[in-house]
Amino acid sequence: MTPFTHVRPASGQTLIVLLGLLSILGPFSNDSVLPNFPHIEAHFGVTSTQMQQTLTVYFIPFAVMMLLHGTLSDAYGRRRIIMLGMAAYCAAAFVGATAQSFEMFLFARALQGISAGAGIVIGRAIVRDLHAGEHAQRALALVTIIFGVAPGLAPIIGGWIGHLHGWRSVFGFLSLLSALLLLMTIAWLPETLPPSRRTPLSLSSVLRGFLNAFKSARFMLLVAAFAFNFAGFFIYVVSSPAFGFRILGIERTEFVWIFGPAITGMILGSFVSAHLAGRLGAAQTVLIAYALMAGWALFNVYFHAHHPASLPLSVVPIFGYTLGLGISMPSITLLVLDLMPDRRGLASSLIGFSQSGFSALLAGAISHRVYDTALTLALCSLVMATLGLTCWLGYLGRTAYRLRTVRT
Repeated sequence: MTPFTHVRPASGQTLIVLLGLLSILGPFSNDSVLPNFPHIEAHFGVTSTQMQQTLTVYFIPFAVMMLLHGTLSDAYGRRRIIMLGMAAYCAAAFVGATAQSFEMFLFARALQGISAGAGIVIGRAIVRDLHAGEHAQRALALVTIIFGVAPGLAPIIGGWIGHLHGWRSVFGFLSLLSALLLLMTIAWLPETLPPSRRTPLSLSSVLRGFLNAFKSARFMLLVAAFAFNFAGFFIYVVSSPAFGFRILGIERTEFVWIFGPAITGMILGSFVSAHLAGRLGAAQTVLIAYALMAGWALFNVYFHAHHPASLPLSVVPIFGYTLGLGISMPSITLLVLDLMPDRRGLASSLIGFSQSGFSALLAGAISHRVYDTALTLALCSLVMATLGLTCWLGYLGRTAYRLRTVRT
């Protein structure tokens, strides 16, 4: 018997909306804080390089725990692990709000990273537990809409909260948000993985699951494509303080200039993905997405190679890129989950690990090398889109080879 068994489970689109809301803690943890970087920096008397460490200490635990959230849910059930994640995050955000030293602030950021990813990883597995085929693609598209709104909405909300009440209030808001999500989980989230379908947790079982995933070239190519695609947009998220303040000259209450187009693109792309479900196959849908991502990334490089950064033209390519990203994410996610039908939690963990691992790399090792100009940011985005397309074409090639082998 699971804890809190007096639950009135949500169903249908209400449940999918709840799963989408559970996915937003990851983006909110980072993006609502970014507009307040100069004020946190000034409060603790640290340098901008030291402030960049707050991204690294968040993303590394976030990436590592991505490998465990889904695996634990395969063993102990989806609902229980999500509740533990929300409760732990609530405490972590409170520590950040009350931190009296920069070291304690870094500690709070690490705790946030450990717990923030439970909702998005396990939520994807829950969708596939409940739905298949075009219904799963539509459900994942709705989750993607909500998840896609978060990176754009978070810095706007964080900027205004910080402007009105100070940077500590942003962490207070995050603590309250996670507490609300915990209560919603307790009240409405059903358990979708019955004990009969769970995988006993043991080191050998976990290692065997990861080994099977790593041995599958198609699986790894899809996971890498997902990560590269997202990185092409996320370089703007992690570089938004420099891109916004130094390059575009906006205030912290004006981050809508960067993230408004991203929100719009992701929402429209996810709606297009839902509309195409059952009409086009995954291959055609994802190729349309890459045409948009690569095309807009190329325009972004061309424009900034010949013109100085300016509004609104410097942010229009972000809209075009996230439009393609929103179209691609549900199809690629579903393909990944279907390659490991008995270990969907683990499969979702690997999607999350690859995505967050690249995010950590962008935050700690790459962003400060490319955020000086709009052109270098655009070039980085184009490289990521190209790598994603290369992985996708590799997956298509391996799939075609596999089909020929089976027929012969």
